[in-house]
Amino acid sequence: MRDGRALSQSTITLVARVAFVGALGFTFWSALTGGGGPGAHPPWDKILHFSAFYVLTLLAVIALSRMSLLGVALLMLMIGGAIEVAQLVPQFGRSSELNDLIADALGVAAALAPIAVAKIRRAIG
Repeated sequence: MRDGRALSQSTITLVARVAFVGALGFTFWSALTGGGGPGAHPPWDKILHFSAFYVLTLLAVIALSRMSLLGVALLMLMIGGAIEVAQLVPQFGRSSELNDLIADALGVAAALAPIAVAKIRRAIG
């Protein structure tokens, strides 16, 4: 039974990794091409940032299951920062905003907070 369970966990991890890489690629593409659609104007653009990083973070927690939550948080913030830096390239015709990075960070925190609380409860309970 344990072998079947390990296979199942590795399959879930593989699917999560593929989904994470795909979602990450889509997020970068959207951020650099303005692919946010008609809802990409304030305040909706911040909601898009929050939502994208919420989902990316949840996928990262599963895909990178050996990484600590702090490591996932730092990785996600570096990705958000990389997007903002890439948006400074004039050829993309985009603008970089600190508020976008803040929305990214809030999405990361919202995704990780309940996971961290559950880990703490297991540790003390």
